[in-house]
Amino acid sequence: MFTVSLNITPSIGTKQVTIIVRQNDPPLPAEPDFSLYIESAIYADQAGFEIPEAPLPQIPCKRIPLDRGLAEPLIERIQSVSVPVRPTPTEGEADGTTFELEFSGDAVTYARFKWWCHLPDCWLDLGQIAAEIVRLADLPEWWNHSEKYLCPAK
Repeated sequence: MFTVSLNITPSIGTKQVTIIVRQNDPPLPAEPDFSLYIESAIYADQAGFEIPEAPLPQIPCKRIPLDRGLAEPLIERIQSVSVPVRPTPTEGEADGTTFELEFSGDAVTYARFKWWCHLPDCWLDLGQIAAEIVRLADLPEWWNHSEKYLCPAK
């Protein structure tokens, strides 16, 4: 079973979305070969900020069958990426978005990449994979700000 998950936590951290692409291997009868899961949370951040009285909208948690024609090219791309494990330094900002991209091939091996705000240049391929996962999830308009961090203009 192959799984890739992307966690996006914007700004100070009162909301988070997790997008998971999972290969159902072997698929159960009447199950798709691939599924896309979307999980969302709104919470107080580590600095102790309260959740606002009028909270931000929440993305509904859901499971979507994912067409093999969309999933297989993504997985092939993931399997062909080669990036250094030690990233180049990036510029920071006072306010930004944290991204975590995790790949797992079985129950005991995985690779996790995490960056804040600006994607390291040496990880541009990871940003393109993360942007593709965001597109597959078809997130609401108010989440689309993450695209500028995932595929920066050069």
